[in-house]
Amino acid sequence: MIVSLNLEKLKNYTESLLTNFFPDDQCLISPKDISDAFLKLENCFNHINRKYYRTEFNETVFDHLNADHFCSFLYILSNTIWSNEGDEFLCNKLFYLNKIMHGLDLYYKVNLPEVFLFIHPVGSVIGNASFENYSVFYQNVTIGSDGDAYPKFNNGTVFFSKSSVIGNCSVGENVVFGANAFILNTDIPEQCSVVGSFPNHKILSNQKKVKGEYFGQE
Repeated sequence: MIVSLNLEKLKNYTESLLTNFFPDDQCLISPKDISDAFLKLENCFNHINRKYYRTEFNETVFDHLNADHFCSFLYILSNTIWSNEGDEFLCNKLFYLNKIMHGLDLYYKVNLPEVFLFIHPVGSVIGNASFENYSVFYQNVTIGSDGDAYPKFNNGTVFFSKSSVIGNCSVGENVVFGANAFILNTDIPEQCSVVGSFPNHKILSNQKKVKGEYFGQE
C-alpha cells in the first residue's frame, strides 16, 4: 500500500494530535497497536474500489490528509487498542479526537466489520449493531438501539445521507437505505432499497450490487 506517512511517523503524528487536544502527557501509543491497526486498515482498503483509494495502477492508497482515510484509521486504532489492551483512557481520547476532527460519533467498543467504507460521514452516529462486510456510511447516518434491541445487518449495506435504522431490525443482504430513510423495529428483506419514514416507508426492488459498485467484488 502507498502511504503518506510510514508507521513511525503516523504514530508520532497521531500522538501529536492527541497531545494537542488533550495536553496531559499521557498520549503514548505502542508500536504494536499502530502495526496491528494498520494491518486491519490495509485489509479494509484493499477491498475498496473507489477514487482516492486506488492509483491509476490499481495500487491501494492511505493518505492521512484524506479525512475519510484518517477517520477510518482513528476508529480502527481505538478499536484495536481496546481489543489488545482495554486501555479505556487512551481509547476515549481517540474516540473524542475522531469526533472533533471528523464529526463522527463512533465508539471504540462498536465492532464494524473488517471491510467498510466511510464517505464523508460528518454528523453520523454509529452505535452498537451487528454489522457484516461491505457496509457503506455517508453523512448524518444514525444507527442505534430501541431499549435493549439493536439492528442486525447482512453483507452489502449502504446508508445514504440522514438514513436511520433503530431498534430490532433484521436487514437482508444487498440493501440500500435511501437519503432520509428511517425504520424502527422493522425487518427488511434482501435485494431492496428503503425509502421514506416508518411506518410509511416503502421497500423497492434493488438490482444493483453494493459489493460491485463500491468494492469491485462479484
